[in-house]
Amino acid sequence: MPLLILIGVLMIITEKGFQFNLDANKYREYYDIAGLKLGSWEKYHSAQKIYVNSAMMSQRIYSRVSASSTFTNQVFNAYLKLDDDNKLHLKGMKNKEKLLKKLEPLCNAFGLEVVDNTNG
Repeated sequence: MPLLILIGVLMIITEKGFQFNLDANKYREYYDIAGLKLGSWEKYHSAQKIYVNSAMMSQRIYSRVSASSTFTNQVFNAYLKLDDDNKLHLKGMKNKEKLLKKLEPLCNAFGLEVVDNTNG
């Protein structure tokens, strides 16, 4: 039982993100566990584009009596494409405007515009 509690606490306090060092052309995907960022740095030459795609996400929830409900939502995913055709999934959100707002500092840092691949 204490192990399950520990796993639950770790899931709550862990975040995934990206960090960029523009001067050294390095990035890292990290896991932030209570303020400690874990992840290795990788080199890149340049960023080609930042783009947003949309996708449908379904979740099925079951009750104790075998009844289920399915919830479907549209999700917007932001990606950064690097020069080596590597693409980084930056963030996914249900609200496209909030996602675009979160991308502004990264767009300014790389001098790129967001390519919106969603219909609307």
